[in-house]
Amino acid sequence: MKVILLSNTAAYLRNMWLPLARALRERGADVVLAAPVDTDVGALVGDGFRFEPVPLPRGIGWPWNEIKAFVRIVSLYRRERPDVVHHFTAKPIVYGSLAAKVTRVPLRICTVSGLGYLFAKTGRMAKLVQRLTLRLYRLVLQGRDSWAIFQNPEDRDLFLRQGVVRPDRASVVRSSGVDTDAFPLCRLPTGVPVVLCAARLIWDKGIGEFVEAAKGLRAKGVAARFLLAGWHDVEHPGAIPETTIRTWHDQGVIEYLGHCSDMVAVLNRCTVVVLPSKYREGVPRILVEAASTGRPVVATDVPGCREICLDGFNGKLVKPGDAGGLAAAIAELLADPVDAERLGRNGRKLAEEAFDLRRVVSETVTFYTTATATLSRDLGAVMQPSP
Repeated sequence: MKVILLSNTAAYLRNMWLPLARALRERGADVVLAAPVDTDVGALVGDGFRFEPVPLPRGIGWPWNEIKAFVRIVSLYRRERPDVVHHFTAKPIVYGSLAAKVTRVPLRICTVSGLGYLFAKTGRMAKLVQRLTLRLYRLVLQGRDSWAIFQNPEDRDLFLRQGVVRPDRASVVRSSGVDTDAFPLCRLPTGVPVVLCAARLIWDKGIGEFVEAAKGLRAKGVAARFLLAGWHDVEHPGAIPETTIRTWHDQGVIEYLGHCSDMVAVLNRCTVVVLPSKYREGVPRILVEAASTGRPVVATDVPGCREICLDGFNGKLVKPGDAGGLAAAIAELLADPVDAERLGRNGRKLAEEAFDLRRVVSETVTFYTTATATLSRDLGAVMQPSP
């Protein structure tokens, strides 16, 4: 069986889906990885995978560039003749699924890892864009040869209500998983508390609210350090200017760490991990990793975050866009170390039981098996001659 995994960045394949690729390879599949070229390609090739470059522009690019990207995917699928294609993120799902239809790939699998900032907006124009987006998804996700994996049940239920996917072709596999051995339980540090926010540096991740919460707590005399980690997604329309980040750092409001490759070391320094995201997440990786290391979390009450931050069990949920509520939740955890430890231990239990990498990979591979078996059965029924 030949499988092509297509994503919008090689970094996303490496950071989120390399364990799945390895598991498929171990089961005898010929796995090809496809994405735009970035600095993570070397790691994928070094792991023994064949990499195919696909120039997918971020956002909505020039029409000619979009057409070239689609044609490149069609050419790839036509040349490789895969049995299964698995698409990650919005543009690969749309372009890849259309290309798979054109080239008659037997099985299409799409992972919907959150609906992003488009579905966080309100107003007439936002609603129009959301309806058009759902119609586009419906176009590419319908059919007996198309299956969808969602990372939280709320996204799945939305797609079912809107008739985007068939109920028998939709499943939930929560997150891309966390290696609980690589992110072991660690006692909370003593001394001055450390609060971490790690995310892409875009406004919709709630970075502004985190900074406002830090300012408010400092003004009240709360002794704590506030760390901000993440990378500048300069192509995103909501990117925070690097000068703004530097200003916050220079003013002493937060300590900017930049992009961190060793998240275990960063998390082990922290007392609380927060993600004040304002849009529909899949299941945020940072919150899963924080739970695995036994860190209490504070997150916004939005789809995806609710899957990993269970209010009162392993963290606290706050309203999106509410810097005051975020500050209050952080203050409560810092004021009660015993409860913070309890929440952290519960988070570790949640990570082990629901988000462990081995479980997630196993569920996804089982999904492949079920999808291929069901498709073979359905096609057999269609081809069965009439009595």
